[in-house]
Parts: sequence; structure tokens; C-alpha cells
Amino acid sequence: MSTGTPIDPVDSGKYQATLTAQLALKGFQVHPLAVGGFFVCKWNLTKYCAALEDVQAFAEQVGAA
Repeated sequence: MSTGTPIDPVDSGKYQATLTAQLALKGFQVHPLAVGGFFVCKWNLTKYCAALEDVQAFAEQVGAA
């Protein structure tokens, strides 16, 4: 379920690094999956995000973006 603004594919690597860094400042880790999607983890909690837009929406939800 993508709810954020569409990400430009040309800048997706740079934007992924930015989101990863912003979430890291809040104590989260972002793990890209080989089959697509991402796990966002903190302590013993894990959230699956199917697309980078979902990671963006989650970052906004937790105040990281």
C-alpha cells in the first residue's frame, strides 16, 4: 500500500540512503530485501514496507522525515 509521493527512479538510490539515514537518527534500521521491499526494524519490532514510498510514509509517521 503506497501512500507517499511517487519516487523518481533516477534518484531512488540517493533517496533511499537519505531515508535510511533519517530513520537511523531515530534508532531504526532499514534492510532492503532481495525479493523487493524493505524491513524497517527497531529493537524486536519489524515493519515490512513493499516499496520505497511505504518507507517514506513510515518515516513521516514516526517523525523521521
